[in-house]
Amino acid sequence: MYNRFMNKKNVDVLVIGSGPAGLLTSILAQEKRKVTLIEKTAKEFKLAKRILVSGNGRANFFNQDLLDGRIKPEYLPFLMDESHIYAKDFLSYLEQEGFSYVKDEKLFYPYFKRSECLHSFLMEKCKKVDILQAKAIEVYPERNEILVLEEENKVIYHYQDLVLAIGGRSFDRNDYDYRLLDSLKVRYLPYQSMLCPVRTTEKIPAYLNKNRLKGLLSVYSGERKIYEEEGEILFKEDGLSGIAVFNSTVAILNELRKNKNSNIRFELDYTSLEGFKKNTSLSCYPSFLLKYLKEKKIKPATPLEFHFKEMYSFKESQASYGGILLDEVDMKTLSLIKYPHIYTLGEMLNVNLICGGYNMGISFIQGYRVGKHLGESYGI
Repeated sequence: MYNRFMNKKNVDVLVIGSGPAGLLTSILAQEKRKVTLIEKTAKEFKLAKRILVSGNGRANFFNQDLLDGRIKPEYLPFLMDESHIYAKDFLSYLEQEGFSYVKDEKLFYPYFKRSECLHSFLMEKCKKVDILQAKAIEVYPERNEILVLEEENKVIYHYQDLVLAIGGRSFDRNDYDYRLLDSLKVRYLPYQSMLCPVRTTEKIPAYLNKNRLKGLLSVYSGERKIYEEEGEILFKEDGLSGIAVFNSTVAILNELRKNKNSNIRFELDYTSLEGFKKNTSLSCYPSFLLKYLKEKKIKPATPLEFHFKEMYSFKESQASYGGILLDEVDMKTLSLIKYPHIYTLGEMLNVNLICGGYNMGISFIQGYRVGKHLGESYGI
């Protein structure tokens, strides 16, 4: 697709993608560098629109576990090293720039608990960034060039530093094009939908559909427990939903990656919460539960069992599972080992985390680190 006679443009720092990682990189790098930010064209174009819908419009953008380092060991280098706790540096930056936030248990929210407040703050900070609506197609790393489609025109951009933060395939990315990833010549896991409802092999009766039941959700691979969380389960016409189900998909995908034929089943113990007594009268049970127990010939207080069939589509997912393998990344700079002037951030990386501010938080930390680094390095 490369043509040496194509229109060419020179840029200093080129950022592809306006999610948390790409946006914060642009904001910090612009202090001393000339930044061009490319976001794909849309009928209703808006930078960082995913932030506006995060946390059901409340934007739980961070989790205390990121500050304390309570995360998988392979992800710790994103958060801290011998001399820095980058998670703490990121929060200090927000405070210094006048962004107020509050904590609710482990979760961090904008002070008014509205995602528009976080979005507006970030938009205010990127006024010096050149913003372009276009689509990145293919990278030519050896020449520091990338092919971009601007409307109907193919343009070659020559960059000093390139930041790729285009996300995965979740939400509205069913038409994801792997050409850009392939052109980097790095190893990656193809994306799968994650943090989403699941379909079950069991048919969900119509009277159960749209009803909710709280309890302890346990997930098993064979007889081995791979995940457990208390929460509220929502029954759908063909499966299960709810935050506990969403979170369990990370463990399920990890298991299926090791053995695609794993027998995954769910157990919901609706008697696990405080207040349930062994002698609780059946009259206290919701009618839909009583009907289901009778129909399936299940004894009262016995956990409900369902078997995993498949994930919902990318459109129904909050994040993608997979991405560039972490041993392709220099954890000191977050650039690719093969190409020190190319940075891949956010959901492009094989970093798979549950709901609750982890995914957005680690993306912001990555953007903070790369933005500070680029802002301090030489540019054109």
